Amino acid sequence: LHAHALPYSDGDADSYRYADLYRYPHADGNRHPNAHSDADSHQYADSYPHADGDRHPNAHSDADYTRADGDPHTGFHGDADPSSLAHLEPYTDADVCAAFYSLIRSFRNFGEARAMRVVVLSDIHANLEALEAVLADAGAWDALWFLGDLVGYGPDPVECIDRIQRLAAVALAGNHDWGVLGRIPLYTFNPAARKVLEWTRGQLPPRQVDYLAGLPSQAEQDGITLVHGSLRAPIWEYILDPYTAWENIARLSTRIGLFGHTHVAIAYHVPNRETPQMHILEPPYDEPIDLKTGWWLLNPGSVGQPRDGDPRAAYAILDLNAMTWTFRRVPYPIAETQAKMRRLGFPSFLIERLAYGE
Repeated sequence: LHAHALPYSDGDADSYRYADLYRYPHADGNRHPNAHSDADSHQYADSYPHADGDRHPNAHSDADYTRADGDPHTGFHGDADPSSLAHLEPYTDADVCAAFYSLIRSFRNFGEARAMRVVVLSDIHANLEALEAVLADAGAWDALWFLGDLVGYGPDPVECIDRIQRLAAVALAGNHDWGVLGRIPLYTFNPAARKVLEWTRGQLPPRQVDYLAGLPSQAEQDGITLVHGSLRAPIWEYILDPYTAWENIARLSTRIGLFGHTHVAIAYHVPNRETPQMHILEPPYDEPIDLKTGWWLLNPGSVGQPRDGDPRAAYAILDLNAMTWTFRRVPYPIAETQAKMRRLGFPSFLIERLAYGE
């Protein structure tokens, strides 16, 4: 597999920055002979912490995580009573602005082919200040897609769930969402993450537990595949290196796949799946990327817990009419989120890392 950096990076060495960051042992492009065997598929979990701080369990597929009654999770948005919406928190200014801009756009496009401007979010992690900053920055949009991990780490799970439940056209479950639900044992998370998940369980009303329980682990929307982790293991596997990306692109039934989970914005592009060549794009922020050719795996980064050394909230805009993808970053009042976390007695490690985006 030949992975090449495109002009958005500083060359081939830069194209493997993420491999070096996560201590992937073969940044020179040589495949590890046992990297994907059952016995060795988790060797890297022992050599570096995962991007969101979780300890990798011994299970390698979502088949290992089922409901307590033994039935695999297949539902979407659950069976929550619609009357429960009456108990949701009032709309914020960001909600009203988003709805207003979308209404104006619908009038402008009346009688014409509708332009589909999609806001793509992932890994909010109960960070309300970051979410509201993203919604305010996004302007007018036609749909919002969320790639999982509404809860965990942050102090505002109830408010963030309410926002996404109102606004998202499609929303997925992530590993922290499953941790709150008990579908993933809490011992698989690091102690700091586990403490916040235990706290979160005590904060969510039944209607929000039902909502999280109904979120799917993957979806297809407008001819695009959506997962939290990967095609092979939608809830848990991390796509951190070219080889994992290649093997997941090979599984795509659509030409484009979106994923989250790593908290790092990145794009993998394969011009031809018959030829082992891949382009790795570090985000050219605010510059649209043309998606009209080849196969793509795209990660918008994390709204509430960036892990790439940039503390600003990350998201992306997908234009389904022009078939372009635009990475975006926006600052938010990190100190306000940190102050909430301190008042709640959250681990200092989780509080301080927000300022560094690590």
